[in-house]
Amino acid sequence: MDSDKDKKEYLGNILYEQIYNSPLITNMSEKEKVVSKITGMILNIDDIEKIIKISTDNELLTQNVNEALNLLNNNNYDYNS
Repeated sequence: MDSDKDKKEYLGNILYEQIYNSPLITNMSEKEKVVSKITGMILNIDDIEKIIKISTDNELLTQNVNEALNLLNNNNYDYNS
């Protein structure tokens, strides 16, 4: 994996699975949509090393998922559309 694009694609698959299995979003309707949105938010971070760190540190991942959920809730994200 030479390019950041390849790395992000690989990390996206890992993050999606980790976020999907997170206890923070287990009871949500439209779970796949929310997980995809949060995964995308994390992958939009410019620093690939930070994304790698998030994907390997459960505490940091939980913190980022919480931040993403707060952002979505504060912006009245429609989980059902």
